[in-house]
Amino acid sequence: MKKESRILVLSRIDSSLIAIVLRGIAGIEHVLLVDSCNDILDLIVRGKSFGGEIKYLLDVDGVCPEIAKMLVPIDEKSLEIYRDSIENAFRIIEELRLRLSILVHSPKS
Repeated sequence: MKKESRILVLSRIDSSLIAIVLRGIAGIEHVLLVDSCNDILDLIVRGKSFGGEIKYLLDVDGVCPEIAKMLVPIDEKSLEIYRDSIENAFRIIEELRLRLSILVHSPKS
């Protein structure tokens, strides 16, 4: 894996998916909140924008098996090399979960 390889980090947040694209050791490049795996598949398959350059996958919750068939799973060595970027992605995921939880469960005024 090259230092600038694009890694897709996927996780589920309520009824949505969060897709974070890491640009290798450079860190977070894009953060997308989408409705389904098909939205991400469309981005990758059609090569839209940065989508055609995504080669590696870290599917945190196993939410998109069809994408897992298309991309290379990130290996243990790469997890260590890109640890800072991946940890930042996890922080964003947890922050979004918290904020969406507050929004969903807050009383209506």
